[in-house]
Amino acid sequence: MQHEDVLRAKALDSSYPANEKYDGEKQVIKTLTSDPMKLYTNIPENFDALKARAEQLLFGSQDDMLEIDLKEGMMKQKTQMPWILSKGFDELKQIAYQRGIWEDLGNGKMKGINTRT
Repeated sequence: MQHEDVLRAKALDSSYPANEKYDGEKQVIKTLTSDPMKLYTNIPENFDALKARAEQLLFGSQDDMLEIDLKEGMMKQKTQMPWILSKGFDELKQIAYQRGIWEDLGNGKMKGINTRT
């Protein structure tokens, strides 16, 4: 049977230092960034995995994509895509451009390595 990505319940990690005031947002981030990770806050450290996931889920077999379609549409529609912070896709894109993995085609379009000729 092929592995399918599905949303799974995960208990909130409610452990925190007794000498600190409880911070609910911090606890949610701690839970989502622990194994199995759903939220990625360090793009450079997780670049290879995030790039591969973005190419598979967002680019698919298309030759190129409008960046706005990727950021505003596909990332919200593809629930299998890991969650990243609001500027995370921009950071991912810049690293991919610098490494020559993705290409900025101008006019807001970009191309992933899977579709480059």
